[in-house]
Amino acid sequence: MRHLVCAYVMGAALAGSGLASELSTTAKSREGEEWWKNRFAERKAQAEKGECPFVFMGDSITHGWDGRLDKHFPDMKIVNISFGGDRTEQTVWVVENLDWKKINAKVIMLMIGTNNTGHRNRQEEKPEDTFEGIKTVIQKLGEKTPDTKVLLLAIFPRGATAADEGRVRNSIANAMVPTLADNKRVFFMDIGARFLDTDGATLPKDIMGDALHPGDKGYAIWAEAVKARLEELAK
Repeated sequence: MRHLVCAYVMGAALAGSGLASELSTTAKSREGEEWWKNRFAERKAQAEKGECPFVFMGDSITHGWDGRLDKHFPDMKIVNISFGGDRTEQTVWVVENLDWKKINAKVIMLMIGTNNTGHRNRQEEKPEDTFEGIKTVIQKLGEKTPDTKVLLLAIFPRGATAADEGRVRNSIANAMVPTLADNKRVFFMDIGARFLDTDGATLPKDIMGDALHPGDKGYAIWAEAVKARLEELAK
């Protein structure tokens, strides 16, 4: 799969085509869904108190930190502004509709994109489009809160095996994402291999039971991988 990813990225670069999808880069709210609207209002109010130097952003995978933060990050004040089912365009909207001056965050941990590939087929969205969506989120954060550092995570592996279409598409997008890191404001980190079995390919059920969302063991692995880095970036 590594050779496939490299060949795909090289081909896309040589083609030089503007494949950015309006779907993935144009801000879109889900306020028509009551639970989403209420969660956004709640997390917005919590964040804009300015009491939490760390902000977690993403989809259901990051949403799943709810109820686990105190266990794994007991000394860190974190607000989790993540929403199950979100794609890059929703994260763009969220970034644009928060008062970042009030939030005054030191570090944002961001992972988004797996629902872009999970909700849309190859014709609707290519990995380049998912990458452009992530790029737009990073650009918007730079505009809204330029002094906040961003720990940008590679999209986690999905699908039980390396041959899973979602895994392949996410891997192709992930191969482009490091170009967004300048190691001054944006810092890239790929911890996906930590979730895989010793063969480096299989996604164990005791880590991600549905081959997408971490269980308790998966969140423990995640916390161990990023905690020191988050603290370092906040200094």
